[in-house]
Amino acid sequence: MPSILVVDDEKSIREALSFLLQEQGHHIDQAENGLEALSLLQAKHYDVVLSDVRMPRLNGIQLLEIIRGQWGGEIPVILLSAYINQELTPLAQKAGAYAVISKPFSTQTIMQQVSRALETPSPQKGAQVKPFLLEVDNEIQKKILEFSALEMIQKSMRPIGDNAKLLAEVMQHTQSLFDLDAVILCLYDRDGNLQHGCRRLSQGGALQEADCELLEKRLLPSIARSQRSLLIERLDTHPGFQRHYPLPPGSMMILPLLTDYGLQGAMLLYADQQRAGLTAETSKTIAILLNYLGLKMENNERGQRLHTYYTDTVQALFAALGAKDAYTYEHSAKVACYALIIARGLQLSEYEFRNLEYLALLHDIGKVALPDELLHKKNGLSEEEVKMWQTHPLAGAGIIASIKFIPGACEVIRHHHEQYDGSGYPDGLKGREIPLYARIIAIADGFANLTETLALHNREAQKQMIDVMMRDSGRKYDPEMLKIFIQSYCRIILLDRKNTPLTAN
Repeated sequence: MPSILVVDDEKSIREALSFLLQEQGHHIDQAENGLEALSLLQAKHYDVVLSDVRMPRLNGIQLLEIIRGQWGGEIPVILLSAYINQELTPLAQKAGAYAVISKPFSTQTIMQQVSRALETPSPQKGAQVKPFLLEVDNEIQKKILEFSALEMIQKSMRPIGDNAKLLAEVMQHTQSLFDLDAVILCLYDRDGNLQHGCRRLSQGGALQEADCELLEKRLLPSIARSQRSLLIERLDTHPGFQRHYPLPPGSMMILPLLTDYGLQGAMLLYADQQRAGLTAETSKTIAILLNYLGLKMENNERGQRLHTYYTDTVQALFAALGAKDAYTYEHSAKVACYALIIARGLQLSEYEFRNLEYLALLHDIGKVALPDELLHKKNGLSEEEVKMWQTHPLAGAGIIASIKFIPGACEVIRHHHEQYDGSGYPDGLKGREIPLYARIIAIADGFANLTETLALHNREAQKQMIDVMMRDSGRKYDPEMLKIFIQSYCRIILLDRKNTPLTAN
């Protein structure tokens, strides 16, 4: 049974490769870094070594050179790297790598290269090491790298409304994808002042915090203002630059972040001399990355402005309701709280959650059209007054018609007094004919009414309220939504660890 040594500082990759190769009948050992791999090599013979390039303590190239020095070409070494460029290729070839495979790798590629390495006879003593095999040529590799960058940004474009969180995620993917020692990203306001800065440094890397502060304060702002890119493939060949910015040997790149609003910031990437290095091809891919990032940030900013506008609109209408009737104002706030208990039980999205909250707050907005004497009347209503009272859902739907940003808002407000058996108003809808949000608000509304007549914190009263609600299951209320509400309410609010928790049958 062939023995294969898998070397990678990321456990998930080691495990994935080990599982893949074990399925093919190979014996697998794992090492977390180059030094650990050397210890295993001293104790045991391996037919093939698969090693990551970027690792702490002893990287893949250094490990390869030691293996070649001690065992010659007897052990084929396959290198894995997230970024293959024109500098890594000859470096790996010179060191005697059997093949270089790019990350992310395919199952087929791994199996083909391992099979070839196992089938190739070991060179005789004094013979030259077998020719270097490169899995993909530079042009194809460039396209793969570009695709990987776009895929990474696409993942980052999942609904993240906060730009600070978005930037942190993009930086993490960028550092991993391009095998970087450091990534710095700064955002500036329209006057060029630093608005937000974040950085990612590899553990034990060459670049220190003091270096980053110098770059953030002096170099990044000047390059950003020029709105041009800067690429230095070898810092040690630029003594003039080194006098002003004494950085460790390596390569560095700075690109501006531009949007329709102009300059938004700049990103700095640094790779120390132990890594593959930054090139003009990297610059093109990073430019694509920053373009997508800029678009996402613009969308987030537009979304935030729209959200502020929507919230202000709802708050203005809610304030108008409060000015008309303080009781209805407070009651509607309670209804919103209870409606959101059901929303959590249904695991609604953030968008749906917010829309339900808005509609619950405004479900009685139509009462602003009712006469004050009717709103504040404490005794029983006449038949004529009941008819007038029952017009408030229609009036509310008319008022809410101006709110276009909540789909189906008019229907929800119009039908929040419909009953599940069809005995409600104004249209006598029943069952699933009633909009979901209206069915939820009806339950929250009914429970809020009960809390205003019974002591909310009295345990017997709590049981009584639940019993009253359950008696109307299937008549007034949607049984499924009511069950979710009661269960969620018991779990979140009524659970008393010293006593038996309330439950709904």
